[in-house]
Amino acid sequence: MTRVWKTRISNYPLLPFLEHHSHDLTERMPVSLPKSEFRKRVIPYLSHEIGAEGIRATPKIVQGIQKLPFPSTLKGGQSFLGSLNYYHKFIEDYAVEAASLILTDDQVRAGRGLSRAKESFETLKRKIVSIPLLRHPDQTKPFVIIPHANQ
Repeated sequence: MTRVWKTRISNYPLLPFLEHHSHDLTERMPVSLPKSEFRKRVIPYLSHEIGAEGIRATPKIVQGIQKLPFPSTLKGGQSFLGSLNYYHKFIEDYAVEAASLILTDDQVRAGRGLSRAKESFETLKRKIVSIPLLRHPDQTKPFVIIPHANQ
């Protein structure tokens, strides 16, 4: 098993090349056929699709979020944000848009900020549907970290 590149997700090794797989078989690496998938371009894992290009959110779940109506209660708004929280890394400026959806009871009763909340709700739904791809990092280039911070 030397010089074989592999990534472990749970107990499933992903081998990028068939010749590496045949090498592992000659080295008597055990393979469970019912648990194995071969020549797959994309593998589903925890509501994500992982492939050679990168990681993306599962389209089926994203479409379910798209069909949600504007929440009529404070609890409904919190539930919507909770459903998006798992995918926040796919949404640019998630914290900025989500902040306007967090209204207090007094603001809801007075009707203040409701138009901004509806606008943010639609923006978040639009951004989650566009499903960006998180690419694997290029190890040859320097890493740049851009944190979300207040000024």
